[in-house]
Amino acid sequence: MKLRLFVAGLGVVVSNGYAEEALQMAAYSPQVADEVLVTATRSPVALKDSIASASVITRDDIEKSQARDLYQVLRSLAGLQIRRNGSRGSATNVTMRGAGASGTLVLVDGINIESATLGETNLESISLDQVDRIEVVRGPKSSLYGSSAMGGVIQIFTRANKKDGVTYTLGRGSNNTVDTSISANGSSDSSQLNVTASHVVSDGIDVQSRDDEVAGSAAYDDDGYHRTNLSLNLEQALTEQISANLLFSGSRSQADHDSFYASNAGNTPYLEQETRLYSAALKYEREHYSTKLQYGKLEDASDNYEGDGTADVDRFGTTREHGFWENTLTLSPGVQLNFGTDYTHEEIEAPTAYRQTRRDNFGGYLNTQLELGLLSLTAGVRHDDNEQFGSKMTGDFAVGVHVTEDVTVSASVGTAYKTPSFNDLYYPDVGCCVGNPDLQPEEVESYELGVDAYQEWGSTSLRVYRSDIENKIDWVFVTQYIPLQVDEADVKGLELQVGTELFDTMIAASATYEVVENAATGEDLERQPRQRIALDVDRAFGRTELGFSVYAQNKHYEGEGEGRITLPGYGDVALRAAHRINEQVTVRARIDNLFDNDYVEIYGYNTEGRFVMVFFDYTPR
Repeated sequence: MKLRLFVAGLGVVVSNGYAEEALQMAAYSPQVADEVLVTATRSPVALKDSIASASVITRDDIEKSQARDLYQVLRSLAGLQIRRNGSRGSATNVTMRGAGASGTLVLVDGINIESATLGETNLESISLDQVDRIEVVRGPKSSLYGSSAMGGVIQIFTRANKKDGVTYTLGRGSNNTVDTSISANGSSDSSQLNVTASHVVSDGIDVQSRDDEVAGSAAYDDDGYHRTNLSLNLEQALTEQISANLLFSGSRSQADHDSFYASNAGNTPYLEQETRLYSAALKYEREHYSTKLQYGKLEDASDNYEGDGTADVDRFGTTREHGFWENTLTLSPGVQLNFGTDYTHEEIEAPTAYRQTRRDNFGGYLNTQLELGLLSLTAGVRHDDNEQFGSKMTGDFAVGVHVTEDVTVSASVGTAYKTPSFNDLYYPDVGCCVGNPDLQPEEVESYELGVDAYQEWGSTSLRVYRSDIENKIDWVFVTQYIPLQVDEADVKGLELQVGTELFDTMIAASATYEVVENAATGEDLERQPRQRIALDVDRAFGRTELGFSVYAQNKHYEGEGEGRITLPGYGDVALRAAHRINEQVTVRARIDNLFDNDYVEIYGYNTEGRFVMVFFDYTPR
């Protein structure tokens, strides 16, 4: 194996491709129509041939955007709402089509990385440096993946590149932020390996504002953070038909945070988190049949230190084991079956005993895809046997009519569910809050109409949908906080995505109009702005590339009843530039929140003001 690895320093992973060709794969450009999509059916299909509402973000897209994290990458997509408790380094989650963070499934190379205690995924633990591509599929997909896939599925694929070489990057920016990484690729005729390491450290900002109301100026402090990531991805061809894959991904971080009850500046609590993902897969492929066996194990732990000089610490941990066998069989041209089975084991560790600390789930699925002239059909069904909740059946059906070679009109219906988390069910009674063992799984039934066009001038996707969510879980205050199933939610939405190339300029835009209401009261559910828009514009001038991004959303609400708070809408602008000095060196700069707007995403948490980062990328030749 040829592998150049020069460890004289660390640098953020970015290839040296900030030239014109990097612009040719913008998120909705004409070329993206041929991008392979796996997540929609658990088998590869060209994006333009899929009926599902889907987006593919390539490595070129990530590098072109100069995004610092998944928060910045994903919030430009229609149908997604990204939320963060403060600045970078704070807990970050994503919700799709009003289903909440717990109703959005996030996979890394096929493995579910959801916390069993929280019931959702913290995106902040994932470094963009290790990401090769991201697939986003909107709408219910429990018929393929089981629990959590109510609003949609986001699958992140880690880097595996046959192009040998090493890239170093050093970045420096606002709040004394230093962002560095190194990525090395090596390959032979039968194998390829990527190793990526990154480290970021920053003084941060004052994350919470609510503690200031209690402690006054004594609580005004910057909450720093640091995070280290390491990933390894090895692919090995054993024979012409058999291949193996080994994956490791690890993250370790520490982030200061504020307490609402802070009373003096000496109390500086902080959170340490560690995540490790192991995966091994074996795949067999023939012309009309392929099969894959994969086993993955996720371990995550968090230690919450009081920070008042004592050794008091709360430790929470999750172990999730996930194994699956998936198969794709082509019976004839235009007729394909996908079927398989999977097993999930969850186990938790906590400082106070939970009534239950482990559970298992067995599932099996069958999905078919038919091409009948002008018609495309997909249908799927899945059965899950959960140790706590018993049997669960879900399914979906979609039909697409190819009006022309480039335009497809589609309609779909699907059902999905989400099992309550261990915190929802069994959180110990510690005075402030307690779990509820009587909870049942959340359920959704969704309907969708769509039009997709992939043409020479660009691409367009328009989707209109409605979802009815039952047994929705909300933590409400009675005599203490407790999760109750008091709400049924009605979700109605419209999503528009457009991409084109005009005068050598790449333009990608998205717009979302979404109403997420309490079915009984007609009130909007909290943290659900009705309108969101995003615009990305990029152009290359020889060795120099310039671009900007715009994001805006309207007002949203926090709380319910008399304590309900209205948070105003906001918008921000980001500028970016890159210049390739020579074949080995590129310098980049990005300015976020250009106009230094003061806005709030989540009540009680501050957001970053104007933020500037400058990077130097070095790729030895």
